[in-house]
Amino acid sequence: MERAEKVVFLEKLTDRFERAPIAIMTDYRGLNVAQITELRRNVRKIDGEYLVAKNTLTRLAVKENAAALDELLKGPTGIAFGFSDAVRWRRRSTRSRRRTRSSSSRARCSKDRCSRATA
Repeated sequence: MERAEKVVFLEKLTDRFERAPIAIMTDYRGLNVAQITELRRNVRKIDGEYLVAKNTLTRLAVKENAAALDELLKGPTGIAFGFSDAVRWRRRSTRSRRRTRSSSSRARCSKDRCSRATA
């Protein structure tokens, strides 16, 4: 990824973190292209977006929560952003992930904090 592309992606990522009431960080290891495509499609259906992001750019995008996420941002990271009601969106996204046997959650972030995922 060239520097100019990184700048554009960082702006996009920062915008998603600011707009989304919830963001779920995932480890997508073990998923093939078809499964990630299906996951993206399912997340879009429930008013969300799934992005694969570089950990360094994610740290820059979350700014004040970067220290809390430091230990969680290791390895490949995908982020599911929910743009509607956070509780309802999380419930629906969990059901969707179970159906597709997809990525495992690492952390959940809301507007003002991030925490380690428990399930």
